[in-house]
Amino acid sequence: MVQSKRGELVKKMLGKFVRYMLFSWKNPAHVKDLTFKVLENLYGKQVPEVGCACACGDGLVLPAAMCDWMSGVSTGKEIIEKTCALIDDGACDKMLGDKREKELVKNILELIFDPEVHANCTHPIPEGVRLLEECAQNENNTLMLLSNYAADAFEKIYNKQEMQDSIFKFIKPEYAVVSGFIGLIKPYASIFQHLLSRYNLNPADVIFIDDQAENIEAAQKLGFKALHLQHGNYDAVRTELRTFGVI
Repeated sequence: MVQSKRGELVKKMLGKFVRYMLFSWKNPAHVKDLTFKVLENLYGKQVPEVGCACACGDGLVLPAAMCDWMSGVSTGKEIIEKTCALIDDGACDKMLGDKREKELVKNILELIFDPEVHANCTHPIPEGVRLLEECAQNENNTLMLLSNYAADAFEKIYNKQEMQDSIFKFIKPEYAVVSGFIGLIKPYASIFQHLLSRYNLNPADVIFIDDQAENIEAAQKLGFKALHLQHGNYDAVRTELRTFGVI
């Protein structure tokens, strides 16, 4: 049997993580905070090209390095190499207590920026797919995707059979706008303006659905009809879509 290098890395990282937890008595949030602090240290006092106002699905604000990765400014490999060099050079010694923490953070960084890991952890949400299907039944609707994702990770996600059989059954590739391919990222106005320009759209004719309040606010400022998906409540979004005559 063949085991992938990624599988070996995951096993190695988990083993170190468990040993670290047993001997340090620190919770998992501490490890996450350490990793984010190290990533934030990557820029020092410099202002990154994209900056970081973007967040992930649980509302957690992401380090600028991760936003740069998702917008295509930097590759995951570049970020890993630069960050690990900082760790090896001692630039992060004040935040990383010992060699064990340094190795743990390095392993986590490799996982964070591994497109295969992202693809393996990304699955369609059945309720969301059902809502897409309902919207697709109205021939007046054009379904589009506006997503923050690194290009390499998105390509692997797009090619997964379960994604082709669900989300991308209703959203055609020509209507997928992904941050990593265009160098723009939500919630900045530029990515919404790109969407409008690319498809010659009037914002008042676009219904934008997102689970991040920052993205909703940005879309509303530009005149989009924006629906905030909160706590996975697709029924609430469905009700609002009915008021617009979409479904």
